[in-house]
Amino acid sequence: MMFYKNLGLMKQFLFLIFINILFSCHNKDNKEVSKLFYSVDTLIINSDERIFDLGGFMITSDLDKEKKLFYLYNDFDLSIDQISFDEEKFIEKYSFDPEGPNGVGTHLLGIQILNDSLFFLKSFNKSAIVNKKGYVWQRINWMKSTSKNIVNIGNIPRIEIAVYKKDLIVYGLKFDYKNKQVSLAKLSVAENLEKPIDIDPKNSFENYFLTYEGSKFLAPQVFISSQNGFIMISHEFSNEIILLDNNGDLKKIVTYKSSIIPSRAEIPTIKDGEKEQISKIYQGMLEQIRFEAPVWDEVDRRYFRLSSKRIFEQSSKNENGLLSKKLNNEVFLSVLDENFELISELKIKELAEERYKYFAKNGKLWVSQNFSDELGFLIFSFKNIK
Repeated sequence: MMFYKNLGLMKQFLFLIFINILFSCHNKDNKEVSKLFYSVDTLIINSDERIFDLGGFMITSDLDKEKKLFYLYNDFDLSIDQISFDEEKFIEKYSFDPEGPNGVGTHLLGIQILNDSLFFLKSFNKSAIVNKKGYVWQRINWMKSTSKNIVNIGNIPRIEIAVYKKDLIVYGLKFDYKNKQVSLAKLSVAENLEKPIDIDPKNSFENYFLTYEGSKFLAPQVFISSQNGFIMISHEFSNEIILLDNNGDLKKIVTYKSSIIPSRAEIPTIKDGEKEQISKIYQGMLEQIRFEAPVWDEVDRRYFRLSSKRIFEQSSKNENGLLSKKLNNEVFLSVLDENFELISELKIKELAEERYKYFAKNGKLWVSQNFSDELGFLIFSFKNIK
């Protein structure tokens, strides 16, 4: 068991990187950033013999409001593990029933911490507000929702987030594979009223839907979150960010221009074909660029966003037959100010993957990691970004 106790954070390794970057950002004043350095600390969590579920890049996880606790889904026994950053160890687990009156489904796709006692849990075909004892407090019933002007009424969203305003509001992303569309629905839980929201006026999602063997689909991964007063939606093949207010009204769509990575993958001219043809196109998109969702740093009022370019072998295929074996992954960090203007960017050589759960805490970028089956975090501290 690797476990470090220290007064601060044990510095397993420290990189001081002084980088000269000259580039023109897509800023109002076209300002340049020329000097940047960062340090990297490592934190290893004491599992106390608890077996964490470190598959899936720890995406199914969340933090409490103060960002002192990390909640990680454990598919081994349908539970959520609570981890303390201050104590650097596992604290306790919260267990749930797959079926029955308090059933949440056999596998969770998303978890969200609402307050000290309630979770919002999303599985394949259901979602609910559940307390820490595993009792369902409120089920979200999309199948019985009503609306005057929605076509796919009753469809269960693939991705959901809950937002408390005066009442509980749930936003859900629905995927229409036949028509190659992604739509957003807003559900007022108390009224059971569903409202459609157009989030793709530029057909950004539709451009990257691929089909092979007639009925098999490769859809872009789409992200939704509630941060800094916005409902924020983006997808993996474009740096475009769709911003809605907490009423669900579209505020703006932002993009930014980088000097080291493309703003989007090239839109494929062929989107429907044989498996070999489509897999080559899909792999080519990943080689160009892949974006993760931005995360808000409330301390320094900026956003962090990771992206990557993959490098594949040209001959061998993975087991699923879609992609060649990955040789390397170049990971990049973009830093945006609170107005979504690019203020800094660089390659992060310490990261081999951009898909691990990451977040801002105490003005630093925290990236979860699997250190030989132990849960840990790489913690990046930045200076001279402003």
